[in-house]
This record gives sequence, C-alpha cells and structure tokens, in this order.
Amino acid sequence: MVYLTEPRQLVGHGWKTIDLDGLFNTQSDGGSNFRIVTTGQPPLQIATGDSKEEILKDAELLRLFMVGMAPNDGACVPSWIKSTLHETARQAMDTVTCAPGVPQQLTEGTEWSTPDVVKHLEPWAKTLLDNADNLRYVCYAMKVATSLAADASTAGLGGEELVQTCFVGVDAAIVSSWLTWFTGSVLDQSPESNIIRQTLTLDFSGGPRGVASAADVICAAMRPDDAEKVTKLAMGLKRRLAVLIGDVCSLFIPNDFAIGGAVIAEALIAVNPSGAMDALLKLLGWYELIPTEHRATIEDHGKLMALMHWANGSVRAQVMKEYERPLGQKALNTAKRHVVSFFVPGAIWLQPANLVASAALGANVGKGSCAAVFETLDNVMPEVAATLQRALAIQFGLMCVLAHCADKTSGSNNAFSAATALEMLPRIMEAQRRNGTGGNALVEAGLGLAKKASKVLNR
Repeated sequence: MVYLTEPRQLVGHGWKTIDLDGLFNTQSDGGSNFRIVTTGQPPLQIATGDSKEEILKDAELLRLFMVGMAPNDGACVPSWIKSTLHETARQAMDTVTCAPGVPQQLTEGTEWSTPDVVKHLEPWAKTLLDNADNLRYVCYAMKVATSLAADASTAGLGGEELVQTCFVGVDAAIVSSWLTWFTGSVLDQSPESNIIRQTLTLDFSGGPRGVASAADVICAAMRPDDAEKVTKLAMGLKRRLAVLIGDVCSLFIPNDFAIGGAVIAEALIAVNPSGAMDALLKLLGWYELIPTEHRATIEDHGKLMALMHWANGSVRAQVMKEYERPLGQKALNTAKRHVVSFFVPGAIWLQPANLVASAALGANVGKGSCAAVFETLDNVMPEVAATLQRALAIQFGLMCVLAHCADKTSGSNNAFSAATALEMLPRIMEAQRRNGTGGNALVEAGLGLAKKASKVLNR
C-alpha cells in the first residue's frame, strides 16, 4: 500500500467499489489502479495500490490498525489517516442517530438525555444512561443478537428480542429514577394532584381492563374545574412514558422488529384529551397483539423479573465472552465484522458505526462501562420489573384520565366509563367481521363509537 502524504479529493470517473467498509471503501478503475477512499463527506482518497490482492490485504491491515490491533508495520500508517477516519466515524455516528427506522430509546439521544430531564435523575441513573450508549454500540459491533439466537429458544425469544429486552430493562431503570422525582413533585393536596397521585399507584396485575375500572373510580369525583390542571400534569407524564411503552409492546409482538414501538410511542406522545379514548382503544389493540403467554409474564411480577434477569445475564455472558477472547481471535472477528440491526430490517443504516464500535472491542475500551450496565441492572432488577408494570398501568390509566378530562369539559350529563368503552372493542370488531369489512378500517371508524356507547350503556 502507498499512503498519500495528505488526503486527496477524488478525481477521475469510472471507479467501482470492490470492498465496502464502515469508514472506508476499496475501489478499482477497472484496470491496474486501485485506491482506498473514506466514506465521509467529502470522500477522500488516502491510499493507492497496484493490484486487487494487494489493496484488499492493505485494507485489512488498515482495519486492524483502526481497532488497535495492527502488527508492527501498522506503525507506518500516518497519523493524519487515523484522524481523518475518526472524523468519518463522527459523521457516521450522526448518521446512525438520525437514521430512518432506528427505534427511539431512552439511551439513544432522545429528549431523555437533555439537561432538564437528566437533572431529575439519581446519580446511578445518570451513569447508567451514559454507559448504556457504550454498550449499545459494542453490541452492534459484536453482533450479539446473532450470537444469542440459539441460546434464546427456551424462552420463545430470539437473539434480537433478548438484546432488546436488556435495553428495555435499562430504560425501565432510568424511568424508575425519574418517576421517583415526579412522584415527589406532586405532593400538594389539590384535587388534581390527588388524581395524578392515585394514577401513579395503579396496579397492572389485572391488565388494561382492571386499570380502566380503577381509573373510573379515581376520576369519579373530578370536577370540570379540575380537568384543565389534571390534563397538564397527565400530558407531561404520559409523554415521558411513551417510548418505554412502545418498546415493551414491540418487544413481545411477534415479528414486529421494533417498528410498532415507534408507532405506539409517536401516537402516545401526540395524544390530546379529545383523542384519548380512541388512543386507549388502539393501545389495547396493540397490547392484545402480544401472545397470551407473554401477557401473562408481563402481568406477573415474579415471571417478568425472572425474564429480565435471564436476558441481562445472557447478554452479559456473550459480551464479556467476546472481550475475553485471545487478541488474535478478537482481531480476526473484529476486522471483518459489520454492524447489523437487531431491531429493524435495513441494517445499512447502522453499518457506518462498525469500526467505531469495534475499536472499543479491540482495545477493551468500554469493557468497564458494559460491566457496569449489567451490574446496575442486577442491583435494581426488582425496580425494573416493577417499573415496567407500573409504566403500563400508568399509561393506560392516563388515557382513561384524559378521556374523563375531555368528558368533564364537554358539558355532558351522561355518565362516562372507560371500562365500558374497552368492553365495546370486541363487539366493534365482531360487527366488522359480520359486515365483511376487513383490516383496520372499521376498527378506526368504530373507535369513536365506543365512547358514545359507554355513555348510552351507563344512563
């Protein structure tokens, strides 16, 4: 390989890429000229070669150099090449963060990492937030989801779901810390604060319908004058829970690939009181797409905690196993490893991060951060399981509370019941089938009828 003395803008036409990588590509002009160019903007030429075999071998050496495992002759790689590739890596990380289809999660640059939110987290949760970002990219580089696929069969979850379960646990732990602050922020004795405090104590062991019945009782004494203040508190609270709720539902919906998680989260974030009843029914429909056995796990604290413990242990074992590999084997595995998405189809959006994450693996950078994530989850696992159940109960309850707020401000004299509205959903779907109207069209059309039906049945 011949390294250039400085990066060069690309010149000439007809060059074809013969080997793809996250930070640089190997190209040929179709003849005896070969080169290595960066994938950043603008792309830059950094090296040349005289044959395909030579340039591919040189590209392999450059990969090893980038992850800190090059042999002695790697010392001849100019420092400017590494700095150029680091800049390409920085651009790549920006691409990954903004990539379409990449699911929102609390640990992935969402609004949860903003100063206004972080200041309300406990110190251990702030550390977990930072360490989880490192673990996520290491998991991408190690292809942990693929490695776990065979080990996950007994729980009915694949490797992708196992890794996602681990990160859902991380997010639940962070939410638990934030909820501690939020609960303490509504200690005044006003009627609206009392309604929110009671909503925060809802139990999910009876599932969504049990929550709806309890929420009806909580809202029974709500006055029209209370509705505005209750709405303000409820809107901020349900927004903070939306991403976690989407991730939980998406995790257990078969073949969802986290696509549903983004849809659910966005729908919940956008909900206002007038649309709360429809949103509640949609959320119930999504929840009931989860197989019965998984819903039973979600609604049982002991089973849910055991599943979360098992997922955390499985991912930890695989990550640490990779860190402990001999250097030579680690180099072989790392140099050619490309990032794959274990959440959604379309791994191309995550490929640019390959060498960035692999660098952490190669030099054992990030090992302590990864170990700290697993240890923290073990220490707070009871709170993790409780928060997952609590968040579901609160979110379903908040939809009911917001629907009651809308009802109170409408001036209606008819008794409204969220529980009755939920019971109407099967009848609507049955009417849909009888009328021969398929898909979601009639469900969408019928959702608005459920609120009216709940009033009629309670007159």
